[in-house]
Amino acid sequence: MKNNYKSITSFLTIAGTIPFLFYLVLKIRSEDGEMYPCFKIEYLKAYSLMVIAFISGYIWSYAYQKKSSRLALVAVLGSLLPWLNFIFNHSEYYFVVDITYYVALLLIEGEKYDDHNSSKWYFKLRILTTFLVVSSLIGITYL
Repeated sequence: MKNNYKSITSFLTIAGTIPFLFYLVLKIRSEDGEMYPCFKIEYLKAYSLMVIAFISGYIWSYAYQKKSSRLALVAVLGSLLPWLNFIFNHSEYYFVVDITYYVALLLIEGEKYDDHNSSKWYFKLRILTTFLVVSSLIGITYL
């Protein structure tokens, strides 16, 4: 049963990177650097916001277990600041804020891993998925 959990978690975590990779491919394939009209970049922005909020909720749970006000604050800001970015930032560098949060949340999970409360396989998976997401967002922003 435990191996089934690991397989499903790995599959779902990797599957979560597909929209980022898909938009990167669209960006690379577009002739003028603009996205295809039916795949608005706002859809990816909304998806990215949901992923950050999901990871922040995971950090919130960890903060609650550890009774850490610092981690609780990071978890709340991890949802609130990207949301404000979504509402107010309409610049071409929108994803720089999201990239910052993906890296920051990974570092916090690294702290959790160092605390021996996280599985080694899951943390390696998070490193891989963060790399894929951040690389995609860098490509989407700067290509």
